[in-house]
Amino acid sequence: GVRLVGSEMCIREGPSIGFVSKLRFEGIGIRVDSVKEGLLKMRLGFSHLVQLTIPSSVDIFSPNRTTLILSCRDHLVLTQFIATIKSKKSLNSYKGFGIRGFNEVPSLKEFKKK
Repeated sequence: GVRLVGSEMCIREGPSIGFVSKLRFEGIGIRVDSVKEGLLKMRLGFSHLVQLTIPSSVDIFSPNRTTLILSCRDHLVLTQFIATIKSKKSLNSYKGFGIRGFNEVPSLKEFKKK
């Protein structure tokens, strides 16, 4: 059956079908640039593109510039690659900008009160 697993919100369908996870890119200048030839290029608000080599067992699809869908038969490889992607742009704790799982709700801090 289909169920959610872990903080990365992987949809677990079993080893025969594989595991699927969605990432959301939120914020100004934070988006997927391209996915091709085993290379993931992202714009993360820096002056340069951030490039990651995609593991051979991971399949990536980007329906739009703010969503990334990853699938893999090996749950460990998938979660490690998701952690690597997330480590490139941490969540902004005040506005919630950055890279996060599709169903993740960021815990936001309160602004200073005058």
